[in-house]
Amino acid sequence: MNNSTLSNFEIHVSTERTHLSQVRRAFTKSLEFENTDPGLVNFFVVCSNYLEFALNRLIAQDYILHDLLLPHIKNDNTDYQDKLKSLHKGLKAMESSIKNLVRPKMN
Repeated sequence: MNNSTLSNFEIHVSTERTHLSQVRRAFTKSLEFENTDPGLVNFFVVCSNYLEFALNRLIAQDYILHDLLLPHIKNDNTDYQDKLKSLHKGLKAMESSIKNLVRPKMN
């Protein structure tokens, strides 16, 4: 991968993560109101659709990175082995959270 391609990729990933953070903050802020406006239902659905899609993509990317790194970490390197286990555990927790987020749409 040449420097220009790498730079474009890094910019793309940074922009995507910024958008994800903005949507997450707007979604969270809208849930803080005691009397939620029923007109926000479409907003909630669109936000949850985007969060589901974007987070599943990021999780898939992180699994790929995990699987690419795993063969290069020696078994006696417990520090990095623990980090990879922690990453895997976090990804599983995120998948569970996404299921909880989209479950109400299924009813």
